[in-house]
Amino acid sequence: MGEFTEAQLRESLTESEIPDYLWDGLVAHIINGREVGGFLTAVLMNDLANACFRADVENKVKLCLIVTWIYNHAPSASWGSLDAVKEWQEKGGQEGIERQRG
Repeated sequence: MGEFTEAQLRESLTESEIPDYLWDGLVAHIINGREVGGFLTAVLMNDLANACFRADVENKVKLCLIVTWIYNHAPSASWGSLDAVKEWQEKGGQEGIERQRG
């Protein structure tokens, strides 16, 4: 998907039913390529089994909402596989990629 500002990402999260304790990690991953916890990493890697094992009760119920939000708001290069997540982190996320473009 396209690029979003941090403010736009946060606004979309406030309109979602995603638990607020996940917001900082999701935004930091997209904007800065920051590593996130085990549950979000599994979700970003598209590792359903691992995401389910790592999820707390609330995240198990909200998993489809979280995945849908990522699909609609996270750049496609930032998620989908372990390699994609690692490469996104190495590049420094959206801001790192923008810096490299000059």
